[in-house]
Amino acid sequence: NMPAPSGGVFGTAGRAELFANVEIMTRFAASLSDDRETGQQNLLLADTKAPALKLKPTAPWDELTKLQAEQKAIGFYLTAHPLDSYKSLLERVGVISVNALEGNQGPAIVKLAGIPVSYKERTAKSGSKYAFASLTDADGVFEVMIFSEVLGVARDLLQGNAPVVCQVG
Repeated sequence: NMPAPSGGVFGTAGRAELFANVEIMTRFAASLSDDRETGQQNLLLADTKAPALKLKPTAPWDELTKLQAEQKAIGFYLTAHPLDSYKSLLERVGVISVNALEGNQGPAIVKLAGIPVSYKERTAKSGSKYAFASLTDADGVFEVMIFSEVLGVARDLLQGNAPVVCQVG
């Protein structure tokens, strides 16, 4: 986990609180910038070094929400991967990482787990539906193709952001 900002006008606000207050902080920064450019000072703040910024209180994010926001903001999971908390369970049921697929001499059918990143549905010439989904595990991104027999059950899972276990072969 990344530490919360300390000191300054933000105090010890966490990510959720900072995210929920972006508009307030932007207006506050613009006001300070305008005052600086015009040479004006807020008479109520004249005796302090840094003006206080009042953030509206917000409940902290759970770990999954924090990681999803991180992935959305920078394009990958930086501090941890959502599957990390399931590692021992995934190993017990025989799930391997995407890196373990390289040179895999094991069974033709393997289990992979990942967090959905993208989903594209297509229609075959026969009229049946199929889809491609990209998922990410702690080692990288992989793509799976889902045929019509499984698609009806898997569609909602692959369009969500919860961990998914796939049997592929």
